[in-house]
Amino acid sequence: MLISEDSKEYKLFNENKTYDFDEFTFHGNHIKGELLLTHDEYHGSLLITQCNGMDTLQFVQGFPKMYYYENQVLDSKGVKLYEKLDGTCICLYKLYDENNQLIEYVPKTRQKAILEKHFLEMFNLCDIEHITSVDEDIESLYFEMYGILNHHTIKHIKTYIDLALIGAYNGKTFLNDEEINEISQKILIQKPRHIGTIIPKENTYKLELNDKYYEKTQEFNNREENTVDDILGIIKEYLDEINKINVNQKGFIKYEGVVLRNGREYIKSKPQSYFEASGRNVLGVSKQEVKKEIHKILDEKSDLILEKYDERVIIDEININLEEEYDKTDVYNPRVQRMILKQLHLFVETLPSKSLQNTVNDLVEQKPGLKIGEYMKIFADENPLLKHKSRLVYNMILKKIQ
Repeated sequence: MLISEDSKEYKLFNENKTYDFDEFTFHGNHIKGELLLTHDEYHGSLLITQCNGMDTLQFVQGFPKMYYYENQVLDSKGVKLYEKLDGTCICLYKLYDENNQLIEYVPKTRQKAILEKHFLEMFNLCDIEHITSVDEDIESLYFEMYGILNHHTIKHIKTYIDLALIGAYNGKTFLNDEEINEISQKILIQKPRHIGTIIPKENTYKLELNDKYYEKTQEFNNREENTVDDILGIIKEYLDEINKINVNQKGFIKYEGVVLRNGREYIKSKPQSYFEASGRNVLGVSKQEVKKEIHKILDEKSDLILEKYDERVIIDEININLEEEYDKTDVYNPRVQRMILKQLHLFVETLPSKSLQNTVNDLVEQKPGLKIGEYMKIFADENPLLKHKSRLVYNMILKKIQ
């Protein structure tokens, strides 16, 4: 939606950390602007300041970060529990020109203004024929893209690649559950599976399970507890039991967790079996969990991160994400911080890019006659994630210019 400089959305980009983007959409529209780096309900939101060379001000609402339950007030009608799919969050937003005319529907990940090529290829394999069949007031839709092709900790073996509708935004607010149901029927894309409902009673909370696949369901169905925390504990027990059954039968866990659709708020809850499967252990942050966070961040931010940010920015992002799952004392343990740095270096070294020698050759050929210190400064500025290769680069440049 187009906004003014007086709007609260515009002020967000002046008051918070952002990075600039300059992209061509997949229909050739040229967009420039800023992406918001806050870890809140505006996570990954865009401010498009130019479209095809013309000044504009369009706000695109990102999908909010999901947090664990911390005494939020639950809807008196009850809160539905949906399966938390283990995939990639995709936002599909309307792109407008300077005259407020709709010119394209653009898909994006949380950390970019468009989809990376590999994500776009997956997206186009999904059943998206009716994905734009929404009411005029809907500005953006949000999906989880999951399946074997987009592999994460949970093995969705019955799905090659697919989308599940997880949210919608109308320019003012996120839509509620009933409204999302209507959109799901219009665009012919299902929501995540409804597992159960937490129903507030007079003095207790009741858990009604909708999961009919296991005999274990009956042991947990219609349980009542005094607090929401206690009910969430029952849900985690239930998911752990189902995951154990699945591991024994198929060799892998079934559930990452559940998402509570509390009106327009998203709250997550994960069982211990998921953390164990994803590498968590009693000794703190595991190498597997660190590698997962590195892959997730660099997968979404990709070339923008590699070209423009130093490793400190990426490490800060990893730490923030790990804080959602671990105590700060565990995250900022010197052992963990060294492990993050080492795993980040190992990951960058595996990226398909020019060799160091080709990078050095291009640098010297494009800027002849400089001193070794000047070359090293340029190299460090242009390749912030390769600082640990500086000694090798120094020797390469020295041989080249002698």
